[in-house]
Amino acid sequence: MSSGFSKNYRIRTTTEFQNVYSGHQFFSGHYYLFYYQNNNFGYPRLGVVAGKKSLKKATTRSCVRRIVKENFRILKYCLPPLDIVFIAKAQSKKASKKVLHACVSQLFRRLITCKIRKTYAEI
Repeated sequence: MSSGFSKNYRIRTTTEFQNVYSGHQFFSGHYYLFYYQNNNFGYPRLGVVAGKKSLKKATTRSCVRRIVKENFRILKYCLPPLDIVFIAKAQSKKASKKVLHACVSQLFRRLITCKIRKTYAEI
């Protein structure tokens, strides 16, 4: 496995995105909302939604995507096998990169601890 964000780790099709949305499992932060659902691939996958409606400038959308992908790249080996869809909220355009990075990292870590608790509860 490479340390980058290869196609194996991406959610690409509309159907895959809809499957994650239909799972109704999500966390919300001040700048982001993310949905997650178990998958059968054995590794986590990520989809990032930074729409023109909420983030007008392309540079802002790209910045948000880069921050999310970088956090995913760092933490993907700690994450359980899930499909994760990040949705950027309109407030994210007002925040600094440092704040966005901290928020995304916090949400990923929250997901990791939540899934670990559920795993131990099932044992």
